[in-house]
Amino acid sequence: MLSTLGKQYAILSDIHGNLEALQTALAFLEGLEINEIYCLGDIVGYGEGAAACVELIQKAQVQCIQGNHDGQVRPPRDPRMRMEACLALEIANRQLSDKQVHWLSRLPHPTILNNRMVLVHGALTGRDDYILTQEAVDQNFEIMAQRFPDISLCFFGHTHLPMVIGENELHTRIVESTTFKLQKGHPYLINPGSIGQPRDGCPLLSFALFDPEEHEVNIVRLDYNIEAEQERMRAAGLPGKLVDRLSVGK
Repeated sequence: MLSTLGKQYAILSDIHGNLEALQTALAFLEGLEINEIYCLGDIVGYGEGAAACVELIQKAQVQCIQGNHDGQVRPPRDPRMRMEACLALEIANRQLSDKQVHWLSRLPHPTILNNRMVLVHGALTGRDDYILTQEAVDQNFEIMAQRFPDISLCFFGHTHLPMVIGENELHTRIVESTTFKLQKGHPYLINPGSIGQPRDGCPLLSFALFDPEEHEVNIVRLDYNIEAEQERMRAAGLPGKLVDRLSVGK
């Protein structure tokens, strides 16, 4: 419950089967006072460790919502999905148990946490939508005001880009761990970045910590064993494009 003060809440997103990165993030969180850990979806896809990541997420009692990859492990899939993404999901499909696929398929979409913040995968407009333009930002702020007038924070994923977006502030180049003091009562759209597939030109894994007492968000960037993860991906036969992008964060 978010009513307990003095502790932080971890918000992860877009793990994408990257076991090395997920293990590193969870090990870091073990040393902190954490009330709950939440995941904004896409536990699987792109990486090699789909089954292992689902198992670890469940063992750590991470509360998850569904990402677009989670909902498309088995066909039919969105025809717009790139070939390499479909191949990665086929590899995930072969290693995931029926029970794990069923669990992924039944994950909820948006989640409201104790009337304090709302969690979505892509956007308030839809699970697969992106918040990348001013038009999308304005539209999502408008939905927040209309549908969630008592909630000022919306955490979203899907773009793999850490962002802190306020009415009059925008922070997008967050390549090292940084704390942002939030104005109480003002709406924010916050992307914690990606655990397993960063795409902001920084290969460090990324997630967020929210402190409700201080009303601040820390975007955490951590190094992990990228080479070990890439070896797993190569051995699984994943496309070189997916393997190589981990080194550059794009």
